[in-house]
Amino acid sequence: MASNKKESNIMSHKKNSASKKSATNNQIMVDDSIIHKDNVDINYFIGKCFNNRYLIETHLGTGGMSEVFRAIDLELQNANIQEPYVALKILQSKFNDQFDAKKILMKESFKTQKLSHPNIIRVYSAGSDNEHHYMIMEWLDGESLDQLINRSKPYGIPFNKAKSIIKKVSSGLKYAHSLGIIHTDLKPSNIFLTLKGEVKIFDFGVAGSIQLNYNPYALEEKSETCIVEGHTPAYASLEQLNDKPPCIEDDVFAFSCIIYELISSKHPYKRIAMNKISKKDLNLIKPMNINLIQWRALKQGLAQKKVDRTVSIEKLEKQLNKKYFNKVISLILISSILIFSGYIYNEKNIEIKDLNQIIYKLKHKKAGLPYQAKSANSEETQDSLL
Repeated sequence: MASNKKESNIMSHKKNSASKKSATNNQIMVDDSIIHKDNVDINYFIGKCFNNRYLIETHLGTGGMSEVFRAIDLELQNANIQEPYVALKILQSKFNDQFDAKKILMKESFKTQKLSHPNIIRVYSAGSDNEHHYMIMEWLDGESLDQLINRSKPYGIPFNKAKSIIKKVSSGLKYAHSLGIIHTDLKPSNIFLTLKGEVKIFDFGVAGSIQLNYNPYALEEKSETCIVEGHTPAYASLEQLNDKPPCIEDDVFAFSCIIYELISSKHPYKRIAMNKISKKDLNLIKPMNINLIQWRALKQGLAQKKVDRTVSIEKLEKQLNKKYFNKVISLILISSILIFSGYIYNEKNIEIKDLNQIIYKLKHKKAGLPYQAKSANSEETQDSLL
């Protein structure tokens, strides 16, 4: 049945029309409709079945080198799996003849398969169907982080609510860094939130290798995601923009930008690249959703120069979540106890002095001596009166 459906869909995309001659040089005929060449990959692949297993259903997103679709895994469907879906990432046709492009896709598959972590997207395999090269990933139902940020405008998300997302992204990044893999193109559209509350990071180890910026699922904003040396300028560190080797601090900078944007719905540097920013725009504004202690930690992660920046994701997360409130309360309690103890000591000291004065008076009376009030400087002791 799946085979018949595949053949039917393939045939429908091969229909020709007499009106084909009316298409311009920048247009092409698909299903008797004239469409722009930029969209030919999307329309052409819908309904196709790759390697007689992956039946393409809907388009999910566009990247610099690829199109991503939701597909039915017919083997899973035949096994009566409730949700037999996968994400099929297909190299755009213009890259089909480029050996490096195919190699890059295979490398991405290999690298990401090594990253077995609940907060990193799972990649199952990579392959080819005739001239088309593809990669199979887990299909996720939800939205990208940039969509959540857009919905939270103009005030952003309170830190306590954003904390869960921050913690999960941190976990995935720390794991990757522990294996020596730097993301190098971290941004809100490369982070996905599922309906089940999961957080997944995309595109590990790809951007630095291919020197092209692309995003598998999310729809990108052209104003901020041009193809520049394997990273998105608005989230790239100064060192990346100056072609320095990738380092953990690159991901720290990008992640700090994302945190700022998440809690304020604004980019900290107004999406200006670090190598083009003016001194005036370096003056950051504190988001209202964090306190001064958290702001100091976040500002360190956003430092323009690597030497001033937080050295790791772990340290950034720790600084953002320090329990300063408990320490302050403890100091207040200790100070209160000391003040109260001092007050009690002083009161008791006065009582002792009054009692000594009474005893002194009684001893004078008993000895038949005239009573004189005992001064503080008097060296006379009670023993001298015995």
